Amino acid sequence: MATVKSYFAEKLRFEIDPWGVEQLIGDGARGYFLLDVRDRDAYAKGHVPGAFNAPIDSLHASMGRIPKGSTIIVYCYNVACFRAARAALELAESGFPKVVEMVGGFDEWKMHGYKVEKGRRRDGRVRDDGAQRLNSIRQLSNRLEH
Repeated sequence: MATVKSYFAEKLRFEIDPWGVEQLIGDGARGYFLLDVRDRDAYAKGHVPGAFNAPIDSLHASMGRIPKGSTIIVYCYNVACFRAARAALELAESGFPKVVEMVGGFDEWKMHGYKVEKGRRRDGRVRDDGAQRLNSIRQLSNRLEH
């Protein structure tokens, strides 16, 4: 039986906040792929810079365009939206070994005033060292919390 402590410790391994994503983008980190699973209209009105749009209902058809070797950062509308978690599970079940969820979704991204791109479908950036940078950000975040 899982304890509360082990549940949250494990949960945090698969999450990143908007600040962490913004740092990855700003630092030019590599090895990550931003995946927006909201509908196409919402994506066109605004999305995280460099994000690839694959609405949850058509995610499986887009999997060939998502790099398995990258850390996939998935997000949807907001903290109450379960699309990102569903997409992360579907990706993991399809053999994607590194998937994390951006907590709070696009609403949280906008609330922090981070840059927003607008327009139709765009290919996500494939970067090489994002997993290392993601670990560095998590370690920094852990130090700040303690």
